[in-house]
Amino acid sequence: CSLLDVGAGLCESKARMSIRGIRVTTQEPSPDSPADISSPLHAVEGQWDAVTAFDVLEHVDDPVAFLGQMKRLSRRWVAVSTPNYLLSHNSHRFHVREYCPDEILPLGRKVGLSFEAGWCQLPGRGVFQVNAAELEASSSTHGFCVLFRF
Repeated sequence: CSLLDVGAGLCESKARMSIRGIRVTTQEPSPDSPADISSPLHAVEGQWDAVTAFDVLEHVDDPVAFLGQMKRLSRRWVAVSTPNYLLSHNSHRFHVREYCPDEILPLGRKVGLSFEAGWCQLPGRGVFQVNAAELEASSSTHGFCVLFRF
């Protein structure tokens, strides 16, 4: 399985996922990053089985265009995670916009993505898997992750 991690930051995802046999490529626009790719990904299409963006969506101006680009880069799956606006209230100065759990699935549908799986993070419970209805109803989760397919 091949994976592109968009907005990979310090690129710690590469070591974590590579031990599971996943071929990981990292992308991060920061010039000081150890990422495999530091340039925009406009010319690449369908090169990876999955494309991830962990804690990136809240930093982009156009989430629909961003998800559409992630879909174009992927052959099958797109995964995104983000903090929950209902708890954080967009208090981070570098966040353009944060999302409530019930806003993510409609964003994905706008570009033809379907819910495959979801996870929530709650204090004292850690991270646990949820279905689409549970995700959309989870107002007290600190953050959440959605795996989309198409």
